[in-house]
Amino acid sequence: MSDTQVKETRDESGRFKPGASGNPHGRPPKAREQAYLDTLKERLSLEAWGQIVDKAIEAAKGGDDKARTWLGDYAIGRPKQTIAISNQNGADDEFGQLSDEELHAIANSGAGAGGVGGTADEPGGEGKTGTGKAASG
Repeated sequence: MSDTQVKETRDESGRFKPGASGNPHGRPPKAREQAYLDTLKERLSLEAWGQIVDKAIEAAKGGDDKARTWLGDYAIGRPKQTIAISNQNGADDEFGQLSDEELHAIANSGAGAGGVGGTADEPGGEGKTGTGKAASG
């Protein structure tokens, strides 16, 4: 990738711009995965696929939850999942609505570690998350 291409896909801090990817074509299928895909393509005609979809539609109409979920996932996609959190003031926030600076401030305040003191930038410090232990004193 040339310097010009890198500048077009990254912002001034070096992060990818929205919609830009470091791997635009994705990971190529591994040989084993490709063999399964090739076999599936050989044996599953569009007519056979249509019959499978028709059967799933009938099952969904009859109350089959799995058929409804499968059809919905393929027809309109799965719904976006979010995680709501409550801050120390009891207000509900969503991580997706916070800026990088706000998230960094929360991480450095220790609030993201269940109120444990220290900062996220201190390796092995009291602010270290995931220990399950509260700081003493």
